[in-house]
Amino acid sequence: MTDDDRCGSTDTGSGQPCQRPAGWGTDRDSGPCVDHVDDDRALRKFDEGRREKLIGAAETGAFKEHCAQYAGITEQTLRNWLNWGEEDLEDGKETDLAEFYLDWQRARGRGVVERLENVDDDWILERGFGYSKTEKREVDMDADVDADVDGSHDVTAEFVTYAPEDTEGDDGDE
Repeated sequence: MTDDDRCGSTDTGSGQPCQRPAGWGTDRDSGPCVDHVDDDRALRKFDEGRREKLIGAAETGAFKEHCAQYAGITEQTLRNWLNWGEEDLEDGKETDLAEFYLDWQRARGRGVVERLENVDDDWILERGFGYSKTEKREVDMDADVDADVDGSHDVTAEFVTYAPEDTEGDDGDE
C-alpha cells in the first residue's frame, strides 16, 4: 500500500501517520479515514457566497489558486471540493458538490473562450503552436546597381527595418 492509498493523518494518539486505507469508513475512495476526515470542516466552508465567487472567477479564466484566494479558501480546499464533486458525479450521487463540479467545468470552459476572444490571435498562435508572423512587403529603394549582361538586375535585402513616421511635434528627443 502506497502513501496515497492510506489515510495518512498524523492526528493520532502516537503522532504517527494513520495506516488505514484512504477513505476508510467513508463513502470516498480517497482522503482521510472516518476518524480523521476533515470533510465536515471543509464542507462547512462551502456556502452559496463562496460557490458564486468561485464560479464567477472561473468564468474570467483565472487560475484555481486565484479563484480560491478570491473566495477566501485554500487551493487545496477547492481541489478537494472538485475531487469530491467529481467522485459523487461518477457514483451517480446528486450532491451540491457534484453540481458545483459541473458548474465549475462549464465556467472554466467559458473562461477559456473569454480569454481567447480577448487575446491577440497572433499571440495565441505563437504561444500555442510556435507560429510566428512574417510579412512580405514591396519596398522602394534607391540603390546603385550594376546591370547584368542582359540588362536586368535583381536587388534583394536580407532584412529591412522601418519605423512609423514621426508624429507631429515629436522630434525624437526625450
